[in-house]
Amino acid sequence: MDEVELLVVDDDPKMVEGLVEILEGDGYRVEAFEEPKTALSEAKERRFTIALVDLIMPGITGLDFLTELRKTRSDTKVIIITGFGSVESAVEVMKAGAADYISKPFKINEIQNVVKRTLEEIRFESEIPRRVKSSGSGRILKAVSNPIRRGVVLLLASRVQMRFTDIKNTLDVDDPTKLSFHLRELKGSGLLRQDQDKRYMLTTSGGRIARLLLELEKDSY
Repeated sequence: MDEVELLVVDDDPKMVEGLVEILEGDGYRVEAFEEPKTALSEAKERRFTIALVDLIMPGITGLDFLTELRKTRSDTKVIIITGFGSVESAVEVMKAGAADYISKPFKINEIQNVVKRTLEEIRFESEIPRRVKSSGSGRILKAVSNPIRRGVVLLLASRVQMRFTDIKNTLDVDDPTKLSFHLRELKGSGLLRQDQDKRYMLTTSGGRIARLLLELEKDSY
C-alpha cells in the first residue's frame, strides 16, 4: 500500500484538533480542514487514503461530501462522523458508500479501530489475486472486503448457525446497527440466509466464498 494520508473535515475546531492529535499520534500523515467545500476541492485534486468527515456541517453535509468525492475519487475511503447516535443517518451513509461511520461522543480507541478496519479493507481489495478478480468470485469478494462482513462469513463457516447476539458478541461489534447493516448486505449478496428461528447461516455461495477466503489467508502467510 502507498503511504497512508488521512483527511479530517469538521467545522468544529476542537474536534479537528482532537482527531489530528489521535491520528498523528498513530503515525499517520493528516491534513485537516474546518471548511468542507475547501476540503472537497482539495480531496478531488489529490488522493487521500481515508477521509474522516463530519455529517452535519454548514454549506455541505458529510453525505454530500461523500457523494461528490465518489464521482472523481472513488479510491478514497470515507468514514462519516455522526452525532447523537442517529440510526437513520448511519444507515443512510453506509448505503451511500461510506466505508464506515462512528458516532459522537467516541473514545480514542474507537477512532483508531475504525481507521485500522478501513485500512484492512483497502489492503484486502488491493491484494485479491488477479485470477480471482477475473473470475465470477471477484465481485463477491469485494462485498466481503469489509472486515466485519468477512468475519461473519468465516465465523459461520466454523459455527454453521448463529443468532444475531452471538455473532455480535463473538466478533466484538459494539454497534448493533452497524452489524445489522452488514448482515443485510451479506444476505443481499446471496452469501447469507436466515431460518425460521432467525438463525444466520451461509448459503452454498457463502460456503464457497468462505473456502476461498481461507485459501487467500493461507497464501498470505
